[in-house]
Amino acid sequence: MDRRILCDSLIKWMKTFDLNRTINGVGDLSDGVLIGMCLKNIDSNHFNDVWLQKIRTDSGDNYRIKANNLKKILKNITDYYSEILGQSLVDFQMPDLNMIAETTDETELSRLLQLVLGCAVSCDRKQFYIEHIMLLEESVQHVLMNAIQELMVKEIRKNNEEYSELGDQLKHALEELNRVVEAKEEIEHRCRELDLQISTLQDDKVGLIQETSRLNERLQQYENAEDAESIPRSRYKTLQERIQSQQEEVFKLETTLQDYRAKLDVLREDNENLLKRNDDLMVLASDARNFKDELDILRNKCEKMTKLESTIDAYKIKLEEMSDLRQQIKYLEETNLRLFDEKANLEQEYKQAKLLQTQVEFHKRTNQELYQKISELQRIADKAEFEKSRTEERLNAVNAEKI
Repeated sequence: MDRRILCDSLIKWMKTFDLNRTINGVGDLSDGVLIGMCLKNIDSNHFNDVWLQKIRTDSGDNYRIKANNLKKILKNITDYYSEILGQSLVDFQMPDLNMIAETTDETELSRLLQLVLGCAVSCDRKQFYIEHIMLLEESVQHVLMNAIQELMVKEIRKNNEEYSELGDQLKHALEELNRVVEAKEEIEHRCRELDLQISTLQDDKVGLIQETSRLNERLQQYENAEDAESIPRSRYKTLQERIQSQQEEVFKLETTLQDYRAKLDVLREDNENLLKRNDDLMVLASDARNFKDELDILRNKCEKMTKLESTIDAYKIKLEEMSDLRQQIKYLEETNLRLFDEKANLEQEYKQAKLLQTQVEFHKRTNQELYQKISELQRIADKAEFEKSRTEERLNAVNAEKI
């Protein structure tokens, strides 16, 4: 897009605003005063009188005051896009305000005015401003439509990237949450099994300890009895082996119990870590729900942008139809001018013919009068000739008589 052509087209568009000053060229916009007035016409609630009064009108040739005015304007425009329109300008190349203030650079000014145009076609009164655009020259309309579409395409592309990123984050968070919940349930199940095994082992241990104590008591009784020698040695040996076996079993149970307790401690620690991880994932899930809400909002905005793009396409079709109509009107105007010229020529020829007709009639009357005079003269001549003949005859007769 040629930025100089865009700048000229945007200035022509800004001339359609009802301002108390005339826009003659780019130099009238370098101080930002007229731009601020246009923004106030677009949305007087956001670009209100209080804000407009902060734009100094006494800048003259002081480029610092001009740059300060332009900074205030650009700041409020970006706030309008983010707060009112809900659009991001991250992908849009911001204008160099110092170049506008110092040299009235048309390329940088076109970027600033393009943002103003975006505010106009996205505000509550967008239909009004779009209709005014449709009244401009066809070439200007095409340039402005392309500028609007450039803003919209960047916003839609950014929204699509945000949708993809938020969707991936939400998907990963939910998958991680499901894995943690499954691991937590598995650990809780294993903990319950280990608790049950420990309880069983403790019961077995208590039983073995009681059995060992009872056998030790009996063995002590046998050893202390006076007739210990009369006790069958096989019975005594059996009791000792049984006691030793019970002691070994108790030792194994204690070892197993310690192992299970160590495993239980590890599992409990893992469970605590998973609980913390679960809390973190719950926070992520909450963030994911917030992201989903934002995603729905962005989708809604995307639908609005799509509808607006459809509206622009419809206006483009109307623009093409109007272009055809304008060509037809131009052809009819040319035909009308040609017919008007032909009519003027015919009227001139008619006047000349009328004049010739008058002259012809005059000459006809003159000829007729001349014919009448000729006839009269001929009659007089004939009469004179007749009189001459008679006179000659008389003269001859007189001469004859004289002779």
